[in-house]
Amino acid sequence: MSNEHEFPNDEIQEIIGQIPPWIVRWGITTLSIVFLLFIACSFIIRFPETVPAKVTISNKVQPFRVSWYRNGPHEHVLYVKEGQSVKIGDTLLIERSLIDQSLTPVINSVNGRVLLVKGTAEEARKTTLIVTPSLHEFESQAILSPTVYGNVHEGQRILINLDAFPANEFGLLEGVLIEKIPVLIKGNYRVRVRLSNGFITTNHKQIPSQPVLMATGEIILDETTLFHKIFGAIF
Repeated sequence: MSNEHEFPNDEIQEIIGQIPPWIVRWGITTLSIVFLLFIACSFIIRFPETVPAKVTISNKVQPFRVSWYRNGPHEHVLYVKEGQSVKIGDTLLIERSLIDQSLTPVINSVNGRVLLVKGTAEEARKTTLIVTPSLHEFESQAILSPTVYGNVHEGQRILINLDAFPANEFGLLEGVLIEKIPVLIKGNYRVRVRLSNGFITTNHKQIPSQPVLMATGEIILDETTLFHKIFGAIF
């Protein structure tokens, strides 16, 4: 009786196991073409090398503030009202001591408009008077750690992502580094930045002016190819 599980003879196994030569040739050719295309593209595709930085954009004239508490040891008499325009040297309020009746006037130090903030959830008795100046002249600075300061130079571009206006919705501000400040301030270096298009973002949106804007930035040091990133250590 024949065995149902009899293995094919050697000739059949040879036919089944043999790979046609044309498949081998085309496979090697295809892999070679793909590899050559990858190498060619790696010389074309470029990536920017960047370093991170914290960025502040602030109006040159900052708001003037004064705060006081109701039912404290002093009595306060306002000389101005909400929305009033005031000048440098104007008296904003008089503070009278309830202990010795001495008077202290609070004198304004910026030109602007009066804003009154009466209490918060945390400090209901607190009142703050703010004089907000006109917003038209700004200073921008990138704050760098000492480890990257030496790689940064005037003329390099910086892309700025504003904390209050996320890049995925509003876009980025573009700037150029214009002056390195070679002095450590609170453990970091600073570089002055000129905004290339003011407050118009890469998405063509206008960011409203504010006394201070905090942001993160990426300073573009140089551009390198994909080939250099992958094989730079070898070659």
